[in-house]
Amino acid sequence: MVVVVFGMSRSGTSAVAGMLHALGVDMGHVFLQPDAGNPRGYWEDMDMLALNVALLRVAGGNWVDPPLGRDIGMAYQHLAGQMGRLMLAKVKHANGRPWGWKDPRNCLTLHAWHSTMARLGLDPLFVEVVRDPGSVVWSLIKRASLSSFWWVKHMRTYDWANLIKTYACRVDWYRGKVERAAPGWLDDRWVRLEFEDLLERPSFWAEYLARRVGLELSMLEVTSAAATIDQKREESSGVEKSTT
Repeated sequence: MVVVVFGMSRSGTSAVAGMLHALGVDMGHVFLQPDAGNPRGYWEDMDMLALNVALLRVAGGNWVDPPLGRDIGMAYQHLAGQMGRLMLAKVKHANGRPWGWKDPRNCLTLHAWHSTMARLGLDPLFVEVVRDPGSVVWSLIKRASLSSFWWVKHMRTYDWANLIKTYACRVDWYRGKVERAAPGWLDDRWVRLEFEDLLERPSFWAEYLARRVGLELSMLEVTSAAATIDQKREESSGVEKSTT
């Protein structure tokens, strides 16, 4: 099974990816290093991240300036072979265990990864992480102040709000496209997780995700994975939760 974690940046995707890692899902080999924006780590596999960045770049955009879906589709034609080889390498490394990756950019590139997984016969579980948009905007603005990129630093509140809508629309577009082509196919392959609920019920979600990815774990193992979310809640204050 391939676990694909996505959601707008600062929505809690890092928290979910960290929990999946604690549960025993192979979430990557080399991760994006923690920084001031997320001192507990992003849990983003550098190999998968690099290909997502390449897809957006070849399509003429980036994560804050998303290219059109059709342009990403055209870019995929150039990168399909590389994406397939990387996924096969991840399957081999996982050695029978469930594996996956997290990247907010997946919201924009899901259709390209879908094509790759379908071609390789891989069965995905999509984990969409959502959060109150106001909290996401607040968190994005706070992190932007730490950015070394001037175009990120100078984005305004409405720029971030529009970007959140764009990411959500791309996810809805992907779901609609799949549903039209294969009605019901996503029903057992999609989990929508609200970050606020994750903070309130970490044990429930740890047990639920373990079951959905096919892991049989002891209560101690589930509790240990849930504790990664408890730690984040203890470190949080106000509307801001220090996760991505």
